[in-house]
Amino acid sequence: MKKVIDIKSLIIGVLVTALAFTIIGARGKNSTNFDTITAKAIRIVNQKGKVTAILTSNSEGNRLEIRNGKGKIVADLINVPFLTALTLYSAEEKPVCELVSVFLGELGLYGGLHLYNQHGKKVVTLVSTEAEGGALYINNQHGKEIVMLGSTEAEGGGLYINNQHGKKVATVQSHKAGGGALGIFNQHGKAVAGLVSYEARGGLYLYNQHGKEVATLQSTEGGGGLWINNQHGKEVIQLSPCKAGGGGLWINNQHGKRVITVQSDKDGDGAIALFDRYGDLGWGKIGKK
Repeated sequence: MKKVIDIKSLIIGVLVTALAFTIIGARGKNSTNFDTITAKAIRIVNQKGKVTAILTSNSEGNRLEIRNGKGKIVADLINVPFLTALTLYSAEEKPVCELVSVFLGELGLYGGLHLYNQHGKKVVTLVSTEAEGGALYINNQHGKEIVMLGSTEAEGGGLYINNQHGKKVATVQSHKAGGGALGIFNQHGKAVAGLVSYEARGGLYLYNQHGKEVATLQSTEGGGGLWINNQHGKEVIQLSPCKAGGGGLWINNQHGKRVITVQSDKDGDGAIALFDRYGDLGWGKIGKK
C-alpha cells in the first residue's frame, strides 16, 4: 500500500533536525563568542535576575550604567556631544564623585573633578581654566563657594576666601608687576585693607566702609611714609622723610591745599610754615638761633 507523505509534517521534521544540528554545533564552540553584536541596548543581570549593567545608545549619545546587587545605580559613564562624564553614586543613589571633560570649540578641551557631600551638594571642584592653568574650588555644606585656589590672569597664583554668604573676605595673590598682594574685605565684599609689594617696596592700604582709601603706609625711595585721607579720599596728612634726609609733617585742608608744614631743613634745623586756605605762604619760622 502506497504511503501518503504529509508536507506539513515533513517541513516540521526538517526544521527540528536543523535546530538539533545547530545546538550540537554550538555546544562544540564557546557559545558566548560572537564576531559582532548589534543592539540599541544591552542589559546584564545577575543570577537572581537583577539588572547589574545597562549599555544604551541613542541619537543624543551613549551611556553605560552599573548597578549593585540591589538594583541601585552605583556608576555611570555618558558620552554626549561636547561632554564625557563618569559619575559615582552612594548607596542612596546620590552622586559623590564626577569626572568630566568638556569641549568648548575654540576655547579648547577642559577637564574637571567634582566631589559631593552626602546630601548631593557639590563641595569640591578641581578644573582646568581658560588661562590654561588649574583651579580648586571648595564649597560649604550648603553649596556656597568659600575657597578658590588657582592661577590668575597675571600667570601667577591666587587664594580667594569667601564668607558663609559667598562674599569675598580675603585674597592672597600675585599681581602683574610680579609681586604679592593680600586683600581683606568686609562682610559686604568691600575692600578694607591691602598689603602689597611692588618694585622691591611694600605698602599697607586702609579703606573706609565706602571703599575710599583713608590711610597708606609704604616704603619710598627715601624711607617710609604715612598718608592719611579724609572720608572723601582727599589727602589731609603726610608724614615722611624730607629730601634732605630728615623728617616732615604736612597738613592739608579739606580741599587738599597745604596749610601747615613741620620739617627739618637742609641744615638740620627745624622749620615750620603756615599757609592760607589757598596754599599761599603766610608765615614761616626756623629753629636756628
